[in-house]
Amino acid sequence: MAKAKVKFDAKDFLLRKGEILVMGVAGVSLVALLFWGVTKWASAEDPNKIASDLARKSEQVKTNIATGKPTEAELDAIKPAEFIIKRQNNTPARTNDFPVSGPIFDPTAQPSTKRDNPIVFNVGDYQIDLVSGAMPGYDIIYDGDEPMIAVLTTAVKSDLDKQKMKEAVAMLRANTRRGQENLNKIKNSAPKNNQPPGGPGFPPGGPGFPGGPGAPMMPGGGKAGGSMSGPYGMPGSGSGYNMNARRMDEGKVIKYVSLKDIDTAIEKGNHPALTVIPVRMVTIHAVVPYKTQLEEIRRALRLTSDAEARGWGPFYKGFEIQRRETRVLASGKEEAIQEWVELPKDVTSTEGNYKFEEKYIDVIDTRKVADHIDEGYFPYFLKPDMMLSMPLPLLAKDLNAKYPDITLKPILENIKKLEDKNTQKVGASEFAQKIGGNKTREGIEGMYGIKPNLAAGFGYDRENFGGGPRLQLPGTGKPGAPGPMGNPLPGPGGKPGVGIGSGARLPDGYDPYGSSAASDDVENYLLRFVDCDVKPGHTYEYRIRLRMHNPNYGQDPKAVINQEFVKEKYKTLYSKWVYLPTSIPVPNESFLYAYDTKTYREQTVAAYEGQRELLNRMQLKDNQAVVQVASWMEQVRADAGSKHEPVGAWVVTEIPVGRGEYIGRKQHIKLPLWSSESSQYQFREVADKVIPPKGGKEQPQPKGWLVDFSTKSILVDFEGGRVKGKSSVSFDDKGNVVPRTRTFEEEVATEMLIVRQDGKLVVRSSQVDEGDEKRKDVAAKWSDWLKAVETHKGAIGTPGAPGEFNPFDKK
Repeated sequence: MAKAKVKFDAKDFLLRKGEILVMGVAGVSLVALLFWGVTKWASAEDPNKIASDLARKSEQVKTNIATGKPTEAELDAIKPAEFIIKRQNNTPARTNDFPVSGPIFDPTAQPSTKRDNPIVFNVGDYQIDLVSGAMPGYDIIYDGDEPMIAVLTTAVKSDLDKQKMKEAVAMLRANTRRGQENLNKIKNSAPKNNQPPGGPGFPPGGPGFPGGPGAPMMPGGGKAGGSMSGPYGMPGSGSGYNMNARRMDEGKVIKYVSLKDIDTAIEKGNHPALTVIPVRMVTIHAVVPYKTQLEEIRRALRLTSDAEARGWGPFYKGFEIQRRETRVLASGKEEAIQEWVELPKDVTSTEGNYKFEEKYIDVIDTRKVADHIDEGYFPYFLKPDMMLSMPLPLLAKDLNAKYPDITLKPILENIKKLEDKNTQKVGASEFAQKIGGNKTREGIEGMYGIKPNLAAGFGYDRENFGGGPRLQLPGTGKPGAPGPMGNPLPGPGGKPGVGIGSGARLPDGYDPYGSSAASDDVENYLLRFVDCDVKPGHTYEYRIRLRMHNPNYGQDPKAVINQEFVKEKYKTLYSKWVYLPTSIPVPNESFLYAYDTKTYREQTVAAYEGQRELLNRMQLKDNQAVVQVASWMEQVRADAGSKHEPVGAWVVTEIPVGRGEYIGRKQHIKLPLWSSESSQYQFREVADKVIPPKGGKEQPQPKGWLVDFSTKSILVDFEGGRVKGKSSVSFDDKGNVVPRTRTFEEEVATEMLIVRQDGKLVVRSSQVDEGDEKRKDVAAKWSDWLKAVETHKGAIGTPGAPGEFNPFDKK
């Protein structure tokens, strides 16, 4: 029988053995304490010695205090700070260095009942866009004391309204004179050797930014445009588009007469000839906080309501711009062409301001024939009468160039509120009538008036040369009901239809509500700035401030908190400068792509069908690749002389190139050019014979306009295109591989290695470039332009009518 295992019972153990266990633990502890006491007693020092040491050290401290010297470390530890030892020269601040336009704070215990100057708030949200195109305009040349204007050589027989024609001539003469005066002002204020007469033009830009599709080149022009600017050395436009250059049509379709002889020319039926002027613009749209500014005027003038405050403002007097211009050199270093200036302490100083209005007058305002006119709800926000919105010139219709949509959130939200209240939209005709130009405002102020059609008196219809909404202008139709904008709202105590407050003193001819009435539903105004002097390859930054008429100007000095506020010095109030952090680079406007060789061969066969000799000359050779050049051209020029023809559009062509050859050559292209006779783009061809006679027999000549696309870049090598080879195997009828020598030929994608004029190597692939978004966009614009021009009917005796005068029609 197994013995049962005994389980330990702690309780039973303590009952039986607990006393012994406790006595044992206590004994061990007592022994440990006894041992510790013995060791401490053995190591204790003599008390007499300790007392003697303390007494000795005490006497030593007393002696050191009486006769001792401190150490260097001790002196450094108690050394006072420098500002305590050395006397400080604290120059008092001068109050003139900190000018204020009002009290530093508003007293709340005893509020002042006197009027203060309101703070001017600056712009809020903004958007920056780049626009390029061509605007229809007058061909005016400022190359002497008397401006010259292009007129048609063929007399026009018409039954035009003589009074309207007379008004159109007077307006043309006034604008031309203003342009001459403005140009003289620019020339007198500019440093020597700054630029030739005729305004800034569009100089070629610097090297393009590294990378990017197509490795950008500069815009191509004619042979005479030999300035190499882009990284590929593409011919530019010389010093840019020269508005004072004469056109190649001179003596054929047009002639130039002096301004003083314009009346005589028109009496003979030689009407002004329209042309197109290439424009490249940066546009800035910014939100002006109208409602917030109104509340500030109410506060500063101690008024009781917004309705009362509206009679005193805000009445803006335009805006000021400062601009920084830079470019990136081939080395990658940024070069500042125009740096920021240090803001002057005098708020009225214009030092460092960009004279954008003078450039706008020179390039656009004195030459344009019509403006782009906003409609819908946007006229409620635009204030050209306050010089807040610069006019946008009408763009040529065929190019399908459009201005960007406004995407500013505060404006779109305000439009939504107007829609919710069923506010009526404003038509282009009504808006044009409202701000069709205030005759009492001249110079820079006068440029802000919208011009629906300055050439209407000569029989030109804006729908033909520019498109856009058809306008029913004043005097051209039956009177209708008042439009949604109605008459301006007068301020409290103001005269009906004037829209000013009971005591606001505004400049003569200043109608702050000339374009639209003040409205409780409009919370913001829309500022529009146009910079028409920008260059490819350059980057621009801007800062801006607003000008506002001071409602205290000319008022009773006793009613104003500072009597100086009513004087001339404070006639205009300024906002603080605000920097727009978005910089806008203007890209170089030419691109280089590898092109599919098979497509080029097929296009060449179709273009020269039935012309074997020309086909042999133009067809791609087996030792060549195809380069596609896409360039935004301002102009083309003749082989000799300085005459030109304006373009203002994207031009695309394909050029065969062999290994080791410079990319580009003179190329005949199907290029639309402007016709002053029909006021539209039409196809033209060069009459010169470029292929010499052979055996005394004239050779067929290629059609089109001869343009020089030569560059300084070289095609180092390429692979692909039409490939020929041999194979030792083949396939029988059943698809089996059999040993048989055969030759084959196929078209494959092209890859090319290019060395640019700056020494950098670039690789292009036709397969990759075919899907490039930029290339497809430019090619589509070029194709659409050609299709639009093909539909035009040419004037009698001019090319351009399909099937009859179009030089590219099949015979």
